Amino acid sequence: MKKLTLAFDMDGTIADLYGREHWLHDLKTGKKGLFANLETMVNMTELTRLCEGFEVIVITWLPMTTDLRLKNISVEEYKLQVAKEKIQWIEKHFPIATTIHPLDYGVNKADVLGDSVRTHILVDDNKDVRAMFEEEGGITIDAQADILEQIRTVRKVLGM
Repeated sequence: MKKLTLAFDMDGTIADLYGREHWLHDLKTGKKGLFANLETMVNMTELTRLCEGFEVIVITWLPMTTDLRLKNISVEEYKLQVAKEKIQWIEKHFPIATTIHPLDYGVNKADVLGDSVRTHILVDDNKDVRAMFEEEGGITIDAQADILEQIRTVRKVLGM
């Protein structure tokens, strides 16, 4: 039997982008290192322990490109830079993740999973993203609540 998958969002779920001073300005102006240097939002050692027995992936959006005010870098180069920084952050702080999907902003996160969405639990701070995922048959966890406690509950329900 295939393992159930925990699919984590990054920004605002496990990486504290929105708590960083000047994050929006830094994002819009293409500040290098913005995503690579984010603080964690949860105890990552405990999260990793709770994820044992699940397949773990990360599905994260790249910045919305319509509001960018970039200098000396193209939008495509900036998106590649951000993807690289996010992958580095995940490899450093959440190495249990076996797959990382950096998606263009606004893409339905269920789309990357296809028919297997029903074997995934998405952990995300954005209620609209969770709603889209649930419409496709997936299960979600609200990252604005205590995700460690919610994953403990999932483990208990599954007899893990």
